[in-house]
Amino acid sequence: MNSSAQMLAEITVKAGKYARKNAIACLSLEAFANVPTSNFVLKSGSRELPVQVEEGAVRKLWWRVNEALPVGGKVQYVLYKGQSKQTPAHINLKEENGALTIEGLLQYNYATVNPPAGVDSAYRRSGFIHPLWAPNGAELTGIHPRDHYHHFGIWNPGPTRNSKGRKWTSGTS
Repeated sequence: MNSSAQMLAEITVKAGKYARKNAIACLSLEAFANVPTSNFVLKSGSRELPVQVEEGAVRKLWWRVNEALPVGGKVQYVLYKGQSKQTPAHINLKEENGALTIEGLLQYNYATVNPPAGVDSAYRRSGFIHPLWAPNGAELTGIHPRDHYHHFGIWNPGPTRNSKGRKWTSGTS
């Protein structure tokens, strides 16, 4: 947060007569009607907290109280008007080699993907998501782990399966 941030309010959350852990807190933003939704910054000490703004007749700010509060305990927060957070102007789609990619988010593979060389072709598959990327670019999914060649990122079993001579259809036992 830069030095131009404007303090809007000091907030105290009290546990009351029950101990609280991972409680959800809510604050009416009625007094801050002139502040754009994307400008709210909530801090606990020097730590910026993730918040969600509920739109409606009266906007509300929601967040999780991470601190465990004993009976009668309290925690302090400061609400700031910060710089507007930039959102992407568009989503960049790319289609090639039998896959549709939403850059920086996920790739949907609609063409058949073959297993590694030397692995039974029964482990071919299409219609799955891989890779799925975290906001920092880390890949969250994998396909064909050495001991589970049937795993394909995020997928759903096909309508008919065979296993050890047993055949079944999805939705039946």
